[in-house]
Amino acid sequence: MAPSLAARPRRRGMPACDGHDRNRDGMTWRRWAGTLVAALGMVLVATGAALGQSAAGLPARDVGIVFLHGKLAPPPGAEFPLAAALKQAGYRVVMPEMPWSRPRGFDRTVEESMKEIDTHVAALRAAGAKAIVVGGHSLGAAATLRYIATRGGLAGAMLIAPGFSPEARGFQSLVGEALAQARRDVRAGRGGQRGRYIDIGDGGTTRPLEAPAAVYVDWYAPESAIVMPRNAAQVPAGLPIFYVLTSGDGRLYVGQGKSYVFDRLPPHPLNQWHSIASEHVRAPTTASGAVLAWLETLRKAR
Repeated sequence: MAPSLAARPRRRGMPACDGHDRNRDGMTWRRWAGTLVAALGMVLVATGAALGQSAAGLPARDVGIVFLHGKLAPPPGAEFPLAAALKQAGYRVVMPEMPWSRPRGFDRTVEESMKEIDTHVAALRAAGAKAIVVGGHSLGAAATLRYIATRGGLAGAMLIAPGFSPEARGFQSLVGEALAQARRDVRAGRGGQRGRYIDIGDGGTTRPLEAPAAVYVDWYAPESAIVMPRNAAQVPAGLPIFYVLTSGDGRLYVGQGKSYVFDRLPPHPLNQWHSIASEHVRAPTTASGAVLAWLETLRKAR
């Protein structure tokens, strides 16, 4: 008959399974196991330190986010749902009023707008942000794309329902006459004066826009620095990008899908593409859950 468990011989050098037995050094099983766990913990801590503590990731409070509103939108407020969700999650969030807001009415060129974003990024860094993410909605997303194509040192970017395509034939068929008038005004020395031109709203509708002639040309000409496919191809490698296309976006964007901008971006393991059912204007709210999940993934990877 096989011996019982209690009668089986003990392997030399190993403590018995009975917590009251001792090994040759007089250490109880519980103390031996505790010492082993503590030693393993020290190894893990040392490994984490050697890797820059990347396992814990970056706290949300150390991430600064500059989020840019859409074209001719009112000044963003604290009630903006996505901003509220980001702040509740612990992020440092700035939603500045940009030159293309309704009150400002395109009072700065594309490149002057980029310099305004620079000031908000610098302010977040001065306040203690260790990583900066820039994002935007509609024209704010197009401006974000221009910004990341011309700036470095960012942790990520969010392009939510990007919209503004002055290089497109359909766009120029609607604003072409107004653009020609703005060019004439610039040549006549009236570039700094506001004129009455044309903007394109949701669904391809047109509406009057009063803007300085030179600024209008800078944004609405097909050679504008804001053209998204060209900027996408200039984004430096190594930058994670979150991209949302909605069913309510313009026909150009929905028709071309990923190929218009996303496929031109440099590949990155944290790049994300989302196609969602939403009105264009509600995209930031509809996508807020996916935004928060992506930001968490981004933090854990740092």
